[in-house]
Amino acid sequence: MTERIEDVYSLLVPISGGKLIVPRSAVREVMGYSLPHGRPDNAPEWFMGMVRWEKQSVPLVCFEAACGRGIPESSSRTRITYFHALKGWLNPPVIAVMTQGYPYLVRVTEGVLSGGGKPDLPEHAPVITQIRMANERPIVPDLESLEERLREYLPERETAMVDQEG
Repeated sequence: MTERIEDVYSLLVPISGGKLIVPRSAVREVMGYSLPHGRPDNAPEWFMGMVRWEKQSVPLVCFEAACGRGIPESSSRTRITYFHALKGWLNPPVIAVMTQGYPYLVRVTEGVLSGGGKPDLPEHAPVITQIRMANERPIVPDLESLEERLREYLPERETAMVDQEG
């Protein structure tokens, strides 16, 4: 018998003009904003460069710019949210995203959740869907898509394709 999951603990992650919603387990850490370095010359605007995390460099992404919007001004509320990279192509397997505050925990239940469809964003936006949750309309980001896009701009040492046959 399959057990039905009644609720999912998730994080609402503030971005400029909205929020992202992700499972709590998707977030590694949240830290204060620091200026990125080492941005490749051929990188798109949304790939802001590299930031330090646990004595290593990880790519910093502006989600709003990846969706065709501009990069928001950083302020005292700006943070970096470090997400697990699940495809296994980044070394370390972490993507840093510029956010506009601390994520906060929400319990998502069937009673507060309804489909919201795709938000009004370009087709290439790294978005799975938008949901309606009580008074919020958060976006479910496509972090795997961001990870795939980053591979094109990172030096070979930053990527490590996992052997998926073993």
